[in-house]
Amino acid sequence: MFRALSKRGKGSAGFTLIEVTIGLAVSGVLVLVITRFFNDSHRAYNLQERLSDRDQNAQFVLKRMEERIMEAGANLPETGWPVIVPGPDALSGFKLALNPRGGTQTFYSDMAASSEIPVDDGTSFIGASSVLVLRNDKSQPVQKIAIATGYHWGGYSKGIKAGGAGVDTIRLALPLTLKAGDAIYAYATEDYSVLGTDVSVGGMVLAEDIEAVTLGFYDSLGAATSDWNSMHAARLSVTARTRQPDPGYKGDGYRRVTLNSEVRLRNRP
Repeated sequence: MFRALSKRGKGSAGFTLIEVTIGLAVSGVLVLVITRFFNDSHRAYNLQERLSDRDQNAQFVLKRMEERIMEAGANLPETGWPVIVPGPDALSGFKLALNPRGGTQTFYSDMAASSEIPVDDGTSFIGASSVLVLRNDKSQPVQKIAIATGYHWGGYSKGIKAGGAGVDTIRLALPLTLKAGDAIYAYATEDYSVLGTDVSVGGMVLAEDIEAVTLGFYDSLGAATSDWNSMHAARLSVTARTRQPDPGYKGDGYRRVTLNSEVRLRNRP
């Protein structure tokens, strides 16, 4: 009886202990290979995402500053007012003056002193914090008078009121006397700076993970200058880095990219 059972056991299908051990070992190796492949693919994907974010940040800052520098002084008096004011060093940013919507108004008759100035199109002054006053008498200096942006009475919004008969009104912080031929220009400033790894405009973050922004201005002969009237071109350099360092990567682990550009200022000698 026991012999018959023994013979039937030898003929039955199954795995020996060695076969099971080999199978487990092979399966373990396959699992390790697949896991490593998945981890490597995941790390490579995350790295590409970080590199893409880094490059986009650098390109965005470079493009934004290029456009603003080229627009510097657009629709503002050509002389008598500094449009670009660099910081005291190459890394401290710069102030940029502009006419945000192209708002201008020329007056063809005298107007007595008043804080309420009629204009044809008040919407073209939206976004301005001040007006520049250019006198028809060229011996008079350019003036800057603040718009009463906090004034919200009687239909005013941020110091600007839409009129009912095609004439809008700007409320200024101080009364202004105008003569025939005088003109006003919408005026606003943007203050660019690098704070830590953030590029800020007027204290609001424009882009993150920017390690350095270097900006220099040059005259028509290529000499460095900080005087707006002498500025002919600007050289801009933006260095961005990945959000997080990569373990094992050289140095501190951050992967950096630097973009450079030279910008010709419009309508400059």
